[in-house]
Amino acid sequence: MSKIAIKGATTGTGVFTLESPATNTDRTLILPDEAGTVLTSAGVPASAMPAGSVIQVVRNSTSTEVSLSTVGTWTNIYSALGTITPSSTSSTILGIINTGWYQGGNGSGGDTISLQPIRNNTAFGDVNGYFGYYSSGTTINPMSRGTITFVDSPNSTSAVNYGFRGYIGSLTANGFMFTYDDGGGEVITEIILMEIAA
Repeated sequence: MSKIAIKGATTGTGVFTLESPATNTDRTLILPDEAGTVLTSAGVPASAMPAGSVIQVVRNSTSTEVSLSTVGTWTNIYSALGTITPSSTSSTILGIINTGWYQGGNGSGGDTISLQPIRNNTAFGDVNGYFGYYSSGTTINPMSRGTITFVDSPNSTSAVNYGFRGYIGSLTANGFMFTYDDGGGEVITEIILMEIAA
């Protein structure tokens, strides 16, 4: 038959006590035929989470308005919209950024803007392209909305800042205002970061 061995650690001076519950009924605890970490009320440590598990979720938002009107140059819009500290260098970060922008001024014609995620002020991942247009005269243009989704492997256990930048390809009026109240209620810019176990 198999045996049970209780072995003390080679370091540490504390006493580990196994205590039976206060019951009048006989109980049998069958240990699984597995190696690993025992689940306790403290939860599962990040190092023991199976691949694909969400280790932590960070959400942040801002109502700070940022304008962008420079044509032909990538410009950081929100450099540190959200910060996450991975628990392992092998973890993957899944990010979702929800934002909105208003095209300021009056005029007619088409304006184009592209958005791209940045990590610690450095661009990575796919460029997300968006197109906006003006009505002529003094017509108020509605808030445009967009979502940037990215997957990143920062290979770090230090704090990592995420945000996004923009590129205006053409401009006929005053540019774009992000996180702007267009009269129908303010649209905040938010980021959701999830650390995924490898």
